[in-house]
Amino acid sequence: MRRYGHAVGVLDAASDLLCASDAEGRRVLLWKSTSPARPERRIDVYKKADKPVLDLWMRKIRAKTA
Repeated sequence: MRRYGHAVGVLDAASDLLCASDAEGRRVLLWKSTSPARPERRIDVYKKADKPVLDLWMRKIRAKTA
């Protein structure tokens, strides 16, 4: 199995999550801080917005209670 690194454009981080765009700005990559070896999710933003990612901002929200 070959492993590849990811060239990133912009990056934001919290204590439990890392978020970055790929170098082309097409996708948003999300890593759990406890397992940063590979992204947990990849979101193809360009497919929906037809524009590249230029900036990232994460906002913490309160957990919903039952």
